[in-house]
Amino acid sequence: MKTTLPLPAATVAAGEEGRSVAATIGSILRRARAERGLSRKDLASRLLIHADTLQRMENGDPSVQLGFYLGACRLVGLPLAAVEVDADLAARALSRTDKPRARRVREDLFK
Repeated sequence: MKTTLPLPAATVAAGEEGRSVAATIGSILRRARAERGLSRKDLASRLLIHADTLQRMENGDPSVQLGFYLGACRLVGLPLAAVEVDADLAARALSRTDKPRARRVREDLFK
């Protein structure tokens, strides 16, 4: 019987939009790396990460740390502006009224 492992929490938390953005960045990153003649192993060693992690990035895994994506973009000369951000969409999302409310923290738990 085949066992299905649960998705990592970061993947679930990213939601469909987050997975889509990670997939887009990964695809652009893969193309930029190939156009510069870098192997996956070469770029991974420059980033000080494992080649498997870079492969996960290129496949759009949202559970990989954002800093790794940013570093890879910098190393292949991909300006961050190349990944377009919709400022109006972000502003609308931030102005929603169904945002989670801040909760009081029980300070006695941290003593």
